[in-house]
Amino acid sequence: MRRHSTWLATLLIGLVCTLGCAQLSAAGQFPKAPSTAWARSAAPGGDRLNQFTGRLSDLRADVRSNVIKQLALLTGSDETTTAGFGYSVAISGNVIVVGSPWATVGGNTWQGEAYVFVKPATGWANMTQTAILTASDGAAWSEFGTSVGISGNTIVVGSYGSGASNAAAYVFVEPPTGWAGMTETAELTATRGILPVVGISGDVVVAWDPSNDGVEVFVEPAAGWTNMSPTAELTSSDGNPIGNSVTISGNTIVASAPAATVGSNPYQGALYLFVRPATGWANMTQTAILSASDGESEDYLGASSNGVSISGNTVLAGAPQHAVNGNFWQGAAYLFVRPSGGWTNMTETAEFTAPDGGPVNLFGWSVFTSPGVAIVGAYWGGGDYQGAAYVYVKPAGGWATTSQSTIELVGPGFASGFGASVGMSGNILVVGADNPSDNGDDFFNAGYVFGPGR
Repeated sequence: MRRHSTWLATLLIGLVCTLGCAQLSAAGQFPKAPSTAWARSAAPGGDRLNQFTGRLSDLRADVRSNVIKQLALLTGSDETTTAGFGYSVAISGNVIVVGSPWATVGGNTWQGEAYVFVKPATGWANMTQTAILTASDGAAWSEFGTSVGISGNTIVVGSYGSGASNAAAYVFVEPPTGWAGMTETAELTATRGILPVVGISGDVVVAWDPSNDGVEVFVEPAAGWTNMSPTAELTSSDGNPIGNSVTISGNTIVASAPAATVGSNPYQGALYLFVRPATGWANMTQTAILSASDGESEDYLGASSNGVSISGNTVLAGAPQHAVNGNFWQGAAYLFVRPSGGWTNMTETAEFTAPDGGPVNLFGWSVFTSPGVAIVGAYWGGGDYQGAAYVYVKPAGGWATTSQSTIELVGPGFASGFGASVGMSGNILVVGADNPSDNGDDFFNAGYVFGPGR
């Protein structure tokens, strides 16, 4: 959904005001917000805990009985130009990448940038970027940073481009001396189209190609990344456009088809899953189709560019417009576990909803899964439409449908966009707040880093 945050903000502000804008000031402006998020207890109806901290139970074995708290606020040093900062995030080890697709670069409106943050020797703390990544052929309206991915020492950034000459995904390889401001190591291009949404795992990059209604696969050459065209194209066997959100883990790629008709439900949405053949990636159609058992028309499963995630044998996807208990656009997230016999057409293993959900929360706008953990962002969740991120931990008996999260992280203020993007590596969580609505006073757009601590 290109440039959807602009129309989304306008639409949702209208909807929320229809429901009652208690958070608006008498002057009609958004209230000034702190630079910290809140954490809410996991107990049903639990009150807010100590500001900025909350109990996290069994998120990881090494943080049991500890506290999760905000460790850092990540911002761009060129704050006035970082429009959309936090729209996309990715983390691997000690490195976090934050996309800012509407940043002005050299006077070019919405050219976009990606910001790299490297954890200091003393640990995560409030900081500005270590490096800024840009496209060598960047131009106005390119929206570089619409999506970002990182695997080891390699970062990939998606871009809409402003024309055929700069429609590409961009690969950046960390220099021997460490991350520094730089342009791309390689441009990945498709014959027919733009590549705005990307994912990476090891030596494979995947990218949505809207003009081809499919997903392009790029395998790193033996000599290293270089400008190249796709190694393979993935498409659906039924002609549904796929790739609004795309993710990869090892030999498995998942691409969303939010406009897919499921049964008699138009626009319910589905996920198309591809398993690499024994001979390597090649042009192919899906191995399996995943869908929601309670899906409805216009749920748009996986519509957001941050709406699908895979880790090992587990897939997580959001349907932010799914109605829950009569609440329109409350949203839901669906988790799929690979059967013992391998991936096949199936419905979800478990469904997640928010414990404090309400209309227009857009729960499932962003998702991320890692072993034993599922994280779901609700762009306008948290009870007061400030945005929230919910963490679910796999029970001892296996994943099961629930509306009770282990912990809820709540955004800094009304319309902060907290939960626009989420990511996790080890026991560190990162949440993006892209702030589509500025009050003229404060920019919420930031990356929030959470981890264990007392």
